[in-house]
Amino acid sequence: MKKYLLIPIAAFMLATSSCDNSFEKEFADKVTRQRDSMAAIINQQESSIDEFVNSYVEIQQNLSTISEKGTNIERTMKGDAVIKSDMKKRINDNIAEIKTMMQENKEKIAALNKKLKSSGKKNAQLEKLIASLNAQMVTKDEEIALLNVQIEKLNMDVDRLTSSVNDLTAQNTTQSEVISTQTKNAHKAYYVIGKRKELEEKKILARKGGVLGIGRTNTVSPTLDNSKFTQIDYTQTTAMTVESENAKIISVHPSDSYTIEKGEDASTILIKDPEKFWSASKYLVVVK
Repeated sequence: MKKYLLIPIAAFMLATSSCDNSFEKEFADKVTRQRDSMAAIINQQESSIDEFVNSYVEIQQNLSTISEKGTNIERTMKGDAVIKSDMKKRINDNIAEIKTMMQENKEKIAALNKKLKSSGKKNAQLEKLIASLNAQMVTKDEEIALLNVQIEKLNMDVDRLTSSVNDLTAQNTTQSEVISTQTKNAHKAYYVIGKRKELEEKKILARKGGVLGIGRTNTVSPTLDNSKFTQIDYTQTTAMTVESENAKIISVHPSDSYTIEKGEDASTILIKDPEKFWSASKYLVVVK
């Protein structure tokens, strides 16, 4: 009898033991799920905070770089009264970089605001940091606007100065051309070399004096045709070769301003002092 009574008791104990094991397993699974969920939330929060911090640091670095570039631009503008083309390009490049970084900052701040609002949670500290970034951006926008005004004024000054320089350059060019022309005209001289009869026929030489054709001398005609002469710059031509051993200068020139070196078949006229030589006459007539 006792033997049969023990069987139900044993079955009950086995059933109870089996139920306890199932409950413990379910409870353990629930705890594990909650732990994993909490860990995911914590990881997500940590990831969001890390992302926020990284964005904040990047924005601050951009603002620092923008300030540095602005200072460099102001230093460049104050350092040179005349901005050269390469410096002007450098200033424009810096302004373009500043605009790009400002736009990047605004996009980053907008993304942070959106993320903070989408989280559905209030975070006073993060909101305070974003407000601080927005305030810094407003201040930086004002500084950049003022800098642009200064650059625009500088560009206008440079344009006016460039226009003045161009006008002066044009005037100097005109004056230089006038001076050059005047100098060439002042240094302009003419010479002709030929036989006596040939020069008389060209009416370059004229006979003067004498009685009944006897004792007349050749002189340079008072009216000369430049087309019958060779034009030179007397500062460049200081020697002439005459194909005759008896070359003779008919025109009037100071005797101490030149020499005639005679050879067997040719003579060479050497002008030692061009200014003095041509002072008496700008026409040289040589009979060979």
